[in-house]
Amino acid sequence: MNDASDTINRMSAVTISREYGSGGGEIAARLARRLGWQLIDHEIVERVASEMVKSTQEAEAQDEQT
Repeated sequence: MNDASDTINRMSAVTISREYGSGGGEIAARLARRLGWQLIDHEIVERVASEMVKSTQEAEAQDEQT
């Protein structure tokens, strides 16, 4: 295997689905701190916007839509 495949095989993820006002963002932040993991939330939308040379608002309009 190559280095990229090895890295991907060692990766772990937890997803937290949440409703507005449920505190899911705080739960995610606390869990990430406790596990020593990086929390990726709105950062994904910002990165996609940057890579597509779009505004964050344009990327958000497409977030979670097919």
